[in-house]
Amino acid sequence: MQRAARDLAIEELELPELFPGGAIAEVEANGICGSDFEQYVGHFDGTGIMRYPLVIGHEPLVRIQEVSPEAAERWQVAEGDRVAVEPHAGCGVCTYCMSGRQVLCPRKIQYGYVSLDVGSGLWGGLAEHMVLSGNTVLHKMPEDVSAEDALMFNPLSAGFEWGVLKGGIGIGDDVLIIGAGQRGLACVIAASMAGADRIMISGLEGDRDKLELAKALGATDTFITDPAEPTSLLDQTGTKVADKVIDVVPAATRPVLDAIQAVRVGGRVVLGGLKGARTVPDFVSDDLILKSIEVVGALGVSSRGYQLAIKAILSGRYDFAPWHTHTVSFADAEDGIKILGGEITTGAAPIHVSVVNK
Repeated sequence: MQRAARDLAIEELELPELFPGGAIAEVEANGICGSDFEQYVGHFDGTGIMRYPLVIGHEPLVRIQEVSPEAAERWQVAEGDRVAVEPHAGCGVCTYCMSGRQVLCPRKIQYGYVSLDVGSGLWGGLAEHMVLSGNTVLHKMPEDVSAEDALMFNPLSAGFEWGVLKGGIGIGDDVLIIGAGQRGLACVIAASMAGADRIMISGLEGDRDKLELAKALGATDTFITDPAEPTSLLDQTGTKVADKVIDVVPAATRPVLDAIQAVRVGGRVVLGGLKGARTVPDFVSDDLILKSIEVVGALGVSSRGYQLAIKAILSGRYDFAPWHTHTVSFADAEDGIKILGGEITTGAAPIHVSVVNK
């Protein structure tokens, strides 16, 4: 449980009784992403996104322990079923929910961000059990898929959502992906499966292993950039080279300018890397008009994005073993968060960190 910035501890909570329309699940594992580290260090304090105390974790793989009859019918699940849990449970009736975009629902429950004083408080994946609201979207996961591979449903879904569904990547496209983290790599997979012709991806000096992995996943060109040199990427790629550009870099604002310059006239830019409310220096809005480009903001993932990700996992087309750089127990979840955030080094650059209920 998290009670304040960097205040994460194991605590016991009472397991609630089953409630109408919902379920109680045993958590098998939970994935860690960059937003977990931001939440841990307090970057979300005062934003309204969350309120302490709370159980963190928004990428859970669970097993249904108890389920109400109406929920079992709605979800088509039974006790004992293994399912991946979408992180947002919407109201179920608004325009956004009806189109599968629960992430935009104004009345949604956001797992991993709900305060302890709401219901049982068991709204996060970094706990032995969690409660599931009736409007949660679940995806069945076969027993023969490892927990680490199953957890790829969340990061991989961003690749399909941001690259294909939002970015419109299609057959023959030239694509530039800025950022070589797990979501950048996921975009490589999505672009490859969508039939892109040239798939370019950039990363930092410390991302060389990730860029090698990107080549194995289908990238045709990789670039090492230097944050101290503003033109580092464009000097290598040139301008007006890509039909679609996807920025998945967190915090740094330079990739926004690079994306606008690198995209072709009439192309599309997808911004998926949050910049921490920072402004973009030297941004010129006329560039968007004169190049007649589309700029799309990508917040979260739709249910279709999760479906495509799980389909890719179950296809057997990709070996996700190289992604699984770190697996820790629930007792060591804080270390897992620090590993992904770079505060703990282990000799292996983190790509995907899994927290498994051992």
